[in-house]
Amino acid sequence: MASAEQSKIDFEVVSSLSEKLRHIHDDVFEELINFQKTGNFDSNWDDVSKNINAAVDTVREVSKLVESVPRLKAFAGHDLDTTQRGMWGGLDVIQSEMSGRSLKSDDRGLKMFLEKWPRYYVAQSDILLRSITPGELRDVPKEDFDPELLEMVLRYFKNEELPHIVRFRDNDREDGRPSEFTKIEQKKLNIDFKAEDLLKDLDGRTARGLNGPIINLVINSLRNGLKDQHGLAEDGSGTTEFEAMVEGDELVLRVMDDGKGIGQEHLDPGDIAKFILREGVSLQSSGGQDNNPPSTGLGLADAHNRINALGGELRIYSYRAGRQEFAGYSSCDGILDHATVGNMLSKLNDKRRRADEKNDGVRTVFEIRLPLQ
Repeated sequence: MASAEQSKIDFEVVSSLSEKLRHIHDDVFEELINFQKTGNFDSNWDDVSKNINAAVDTVREVSKLVESVPRLKAFAGHDLDTTQRGMWGGLDVIQSEMSGRSLKSDDRGLKMFLEKWPRYYVAQSDILLRSITPGELRDVPKEDFDPELLEMVLRYFKNEELPHIVRFRDNDREDGRPSEFTKIEQKKLNIDFKAEDLLKDLDGRTARGLNGPIINLVINSLRNGLKDQHGLAEDGSGTTEFEAMVEGDELVLRVMDDGKGIGQEHLDPGDIAKFILREGVSLQSSGGQDNNPPSTGLGLADAHNRINALGGELRIYSYRAGRQEFAGYSSCDGILDHATVGNMLSKLNDKRRRADEKNDGVRTVFEIRLPLQ
């Protein structure tokens, strides 16, 4: 993307707003969660009310900035579709009732805000940080990866966003293009993630980065796995899965689907890197089923640069259904060794077949790898 829009936004402004959003999550959100559980604030009422007012000002400032940049506004329309209005409604109620000292722990506005804030925070933080270059992103103060935030966002995606997608699956998009989710009812989403299990495996270690860009990339990868362009498995169904685990000295966040995989013509080592980074419209091969347009690319250049800027690694493995062709790409190492990719896909698929002998295996694997400290 040309830097014309980016140059309009000062890095210091973005970094400061990012820190303020983090403060809302770490302090205000946690204070309100505790209030919902106990009916009491850890701080005095006036201090909490002051923090709530500051939170409202910050969210307004971030929203105004995002709305002023067309590219960021488009991201907000995509990522905050089911979240923004409800979050604002809940926050307005909290602010009003705090001023009158009438907020109750079972307040509907409080419940709405607490349900929607984690998803809003992750998406809006990511969108805000897209206004700066990957080089500048390296200079934004980092934070520990938060498994509990990941669990809350995954739960919201499964319970709120997914039903919304299913409900409007046949609706054309705002730009007039056809829906990308017409086959979503034939697909399953498997998210069996518990923060406490991952924290146990981490055993006191942590990964440093920025939760917004990392977790939002996971959510968008899950959404993409449910789109028509990823196709269906041999039996006409489809499954998209998520798992998080510790592998050696890395935290691995993995999204998998058993659709069509990358087209055979793009699995050649000479083309897969270009295909992964190039903007595109379809995972299906040229002249594929369902009259989808020819494949032009996955459009992951931005994700590639941003994950690298955060000190992580992006990996893609793909295996063509019914064939033995496969290939892999790393944002750090480029084309992955054929044996490495084959062993990884075999390991993942053996695990699935042990759980379900009818499981035909994953076709595309998307990983974010973060070094542990």
